[in-house]
Amino acid sequence: MTLFYLNTLLLIPKLYFSKQYLLYTLINLVLIVASISLLVEIFPFFYDMKDRIPNPRKHQHLVKMYWYRNIISFSLAVGSAIVFKVTQQFQTEEKARKDADNERLKSELTAMRYQIQPHFFFNTLNTIYSLIDIDKEGAKSVLHQLSKLMRYVLYTASDQAVELHKEIDFIRSYIDLMKTRVGEHLKVDFKTPDLVKGKVHPLLLVTLVENAFKHGVHPTEKSNIEITIEIESGKVNLRVWNSNYPKGESDESGSGIGYSNLQKRLDYLYPAGNYSFRFENRGQDYFSELILPLS
Repeated sequence: MTLFYLNTLLLIPKLYFSKQYLLYTLINLVLIVASISLLVEIFPFFYDMKDRIPNPRKHQHLVKMYWYRNIISFSLAVGSAIVFKVTQQFQTEEKARKDADNERLKSELTAMRYQIQPHFFFNTLNTIYSLIDIDKEGAKSVLHQLSKLMRYVLYTASDQAVELHKEIDFIRSYIDLMKTRVGEHLKVDFKTPDLVKGKVHPLLLVTLVENAFKHGVHPTEKSNIEITIEIESGKVNLRVWNSNYPKGESDESGSGIGYSNLQKRLDYLYPAGNYSFRFENRGQDYFSELILPLS
C-alpha cells in the first residue's frame, strides 16, 4: 500500500507523466528491492515466534520463495498504481474535453438563438418600404409581425424551454411575414392541433419551416408548402412538405442555420437521443420531419 500511494501521489505525476520512464523504473526497482530486503530481515524474527514453523535461516528456499512472491506483488502494486493514475488522468482529460465541447455548443446555441438572417430582415424592410406608399395598413401589419418575431427571438427564445403554443405562434407569424414577401404564387397550408400543451426547446421547429421557404419557393412559378403539427403520446410531430427548388451555396435567403447545425443542437439538447429528425429529397418535392418530446 505504501508503494502504491507513493507512486500514485508522487512518482507517477512527477516522473511517469513527464515521460521520465527510465528514472521512474529505476526508483521503483530500488524501492522494491529495499522493501523486500527489509521484510526479509523481519521474516526470520516473525517466524521464530511460531513454534511449528521452521526458522527460514535454515531453509533458504523459503526466503527465495518469499522474494519471488513479493517481487510479483510489489510489481503488481506499481502496475495497479499506473493503471489507476492513467485511467484517472484519461477520465479527467475526457471530462475537460466534454466540458469544453459543451461550452462551445452552448455558445453556438446562444448564437443560433439570436441569429436571424440579415438578408431576411433586409428583404422584409424592403417589403415594408414598398408598401408604405400603396398600402400603409399593410406596411403597419408587416412591421408589427416583424417586431413580434424580433421580440420572441431576443427575449422569449432565450429561455431553456417555452410553451409550445408560443413556438407555434412564432412559426405562424413567420409564415405570414414570408407570404407577404413572396407573393400570391405561393400556397401555404399550416395545420395545428386545437389543444396545445407542453413545452419545447425554442427555435428548433422553425428551422424546418425556414428551410421550406428557402428551398421550396420559386420567384415566379407556383410553389407549395404544407406544414402539419400534431401532438401524440407526449411528443410534438412537425412534418413539412414543400416544392423543391434547390438553392446554391452562395444563396443567402432563408435562415442560414441549416440542418447540420440543427442536428448539433438536437444532439446537445437531447443526449438520450429521444427525438427523431429526418429529411428526404424526393425530386419534385422535399419532405422533412422532426419529433420532439414535450416537457
